[in-house]
Amino acid sequence: MRRTLWAFFLACGCGAPPARELADAVRRETAARIGADAVAAADDERARLLADGLTPDEAVRLALANAPDAEVALAALGVARGEWVRAGAPPDPEIDAELRFALDGEGSSLELALLQDVTGFLALPSARRAATARLDAARLRAVEAAVDRAGAARAAYAAVQADLRVVELRRTALEVTSAALDVARRLYAAGNVTALEVDLEQAEVEEARLALVAAEAALGLGRARLERLLGLSGAEWQPAEPLLEVPADDGVDLEAAEGRAVERSLALAALRREEAEADAGATHARIAGRVPRLALGASAEREADGAWAVGPALSLGLPFFDRGVALAEARQREAGLRLQAGALDVRSAARQAAARLRAARARAVRFARVVVPLRQRILEQSVLQFNAMNLGIFELLRARRAVAEAGVRHAFALREYWLARADLDRLLAGGSPVGASAPREGERE
Repeated sequence: MRRTLWAFFLACGCGAPPARELADAVRRETAARIGADAVAAADDERARLLADGLTPDEAVRLALANAPDAEVALAALGVARGEWVRAGAPPDPEIDAELRFALDGEGSSLELALLQDVTGFLALPSARRAATARLDAARLRAVEAAVDRAGAARAAYAAVQADLRVVELRRTALEVTSAALDVARRLYAAGNVTALEVDLEQAEVEEARLALVAAEAALGLGRARLERLLGLSGAEWQPAEPLLEVPADDGVDLEAAEGRAVERSLALAALRREEAEADAGATHARIAGRVPRLALGASAEREADGAWAVGPALSLGLPFFDRGVALAEARQREAGLRLQAGALDVRSAARQAAARLRAARARAVRFARVVVPLRQRILEQSVLQFNAMNLGIFELLRARRAVAEAGVRHAFALREYWLARADLDRLLAGGSPVGASAPREGERE
């Protein structure tokens, strides 16, 4: 029913859809694509959401409804609506008046003419088609912007979850290295180790401290990035969920991702409408530039003796000069090429996103099933060997540090997986083929 109404509004000449209806249509389509409501939360509800811990879906809702620039695309849609209304208006009639005074002072004459531009009516359908395509493209771009913002919010939320885990593990590593340094100093005081061993442990402590500082800085930047997307400033909040492990099933057919991304792409749909706009614009320019401007109407003249004479009036404008035909045809060619390039971009982005998700899943699963359990087993065996006095305290503490470091790398792998998943989900929901969330430096192996 909504599609029928939308087609009716765009096809008929009775008027454009109301601005509120356009905005509601964008929100409904966005919700259908990403499964999240875009209704703004009241202040008390937003405070409750933040106090109870923020979930990914709640973060998406805040990003869509409360961010200061969330209405920018809707404002552009309002501009397109205004252009649609203007394009549908018929040409205005013109009134010409001439008043002449006799040189000998014997009376005056008055001539009046009412003319209507007939050629303008011929160009009206093409102008309306161009404005209709422009309005539809603006609607699609508005939905695309909302889908991109939702995907960015999910990715930023996952990054904060990963950064929180990394900070916890970095603190654990610092505690372990600090304990090792304390042991080294005690043994050095007792004459059981050399100064070299103390310096080695001191270096480990400094490296751990620097790593913690970097992790805390990354967390602060990640929180600020997410708060910017959510339209928050100075609010206290925490994620309601810890960083999740890789699910058993991604729920996405990676082999079919390319075709689905092309099918669902809002960017391609908008480019098709922009191509239709350029085609209609070229037709409009050809009519305006090659068809003589014809205006018909009636004229009335009052002679100097007061007698009136009436009759038909005609005005003919000859198209001697360029009226923008070359420019319109160049834009037509450009729109066609942009559509071709856009299709390549979407296909390439889908293939890259699928490959990235596949690699990130394999890496995260390897850490979860092999690397982290292996490091844990090494620690457990090290404890047994230490209790049997077959292993020194420093070897035991190094095994403990290795467990924490494996946990950090596992968190980075999970972070990359969830960022890749957010980007692919955004593409499959119709989002832009640009703007993928790449891993930060230092997170690649």
